[in-house]
Parts: sequence; structure tokens; C-alpha cells
Amino acid sequence: MTKAPTRRARHGRMTFFTQEEGPTLFKTCEALYPRWLAFIACSTLAGLRWGECAALERTDLDFKKATIHVQRSACGKTGRAAVPTDKEDRYVPMSRRLAACLRQHLEAMDLEAQLNGCDADARALVFPNSVGTSDSTQPSWTTCGSRS
Repeated sequence: MTKAPTRRARHGRMTFFTQEEGPTLFKTCEALYPRWLAFIACSTLAGLRWGECAALERTDLDFKKATIHVQRSACGKTGRAAVPTDKEDRYVPMSRRLAACLRQHLEAMDLEAQLNGCDADARALVFPNSVGTSDSTQPSWTTCGSRS
């Protein structure tokens, strides 16, 4: 049984980046919003949904096997992590480009966490918000410990 398309999809209001637009998206993001690059890379290069990216933990990334274990998703309404929409966890391949983006992002997050005195729990998420959670009511991927 397939899921019915959303109202936005039925009315043709959903737009997607084309493959040709990808390099421009990445260059622009890298220049203007470097903190978002790894998040956008997870969405575009691995096909993860917003909530799946937001709920990723460091233990979900296996750089040796080049895989991402998608086993939870952040709910846009409650901000809490739960079982993914399709009710099943899965392993997604991690390209070299995505692995490089994620490594660079994690190094930056570690450095900021050390400077701001964040504990290990606040650093468990790949893309923590300002309070170290994936709560969607808080801004995502901000400096650990900041209240921006």
C-alpha cells in the first residue's frame, strides 16, 4: 500500500533541486552558510529526511563501512526523536563527499563544544541545536551552549 501524496505534491507546489543545480547549492552553502553544509549534504547525498538528519547521533555514522544508520527521526511538532516515518531503521551508503562534509562538521562541533564547555550528552547529536537536543522548536546546528 502506498501513501497518498501530500496536498502540496498534488497541487504541484513541491520543488526540488535538479542534479545540475547541486554544485551551485553546495558552493553557495559553503560560502554563505557553512554550518548547514553537512546537514544539506545528508539530505541531498544520502536522501535523508529533515527529521532523520536532525535526530542523527554520532554513533549512527560508520566512517569505516561508509554507512549511516537511520534509526530515529525528530518530530517537527514535538521536537522529540522517534522511530522513522516508515517504522523501520535502515542503513544508507555514505559517499566520500558526504563523509568529508560530516568529518569537517564534527571537528568544528568538537572544537566549539570544548571552547564552550559542553558535556558529552550535548555532543551526542550530529546536528545539535543551541541546547544540545534535536528539539525542532529550537534553532538547529547552532553553537553548543549559545542561546541564539
